Amino acid sequence: MNILLIRGLTREKRHWGNFVTTLTESIPEGTVHLLDLPGAGENCQDSSPLSIAENVQYLRSKWNILKEQGPKKDWHAVAISMGGMVALEWSKLFPDDFKSMVILNTSAKKICAPFERL
Repeated sequence: MNILLIRGLTREKRHWGNFVTTLTESIPEGTVHLLDLPGAGENCQDSSPLSIAENVQYLRSKWNILKEQGPKKDWHAVAISMGGMVALEWSKLFPDDFKSMVILNTSAKKICAPFERL
């Protein structure tokens, strides 16, 4: 199983902290992958798109490279905050890319209001 972790606005993959190690140890048959949104972390030099769909296209192009290089197993996503909004849009645009998704603390429209997320 391949697991993609996606953080939110102004966060980068380092912000997952020891969760990556915990997840890797909990699912030994899994391979954990992390991607930064444009404008954050290793992608800080890239302009941040103005739409969630553009963020999806950006991440998906990087994910396709991971997918080609990595083990040929099912993909699952874990996303938090704005990363959750990106993941939800990704599943809408490309429903066959991930077998499952876990969305945490997102303020996505029609799911919860920002004050409920806190």
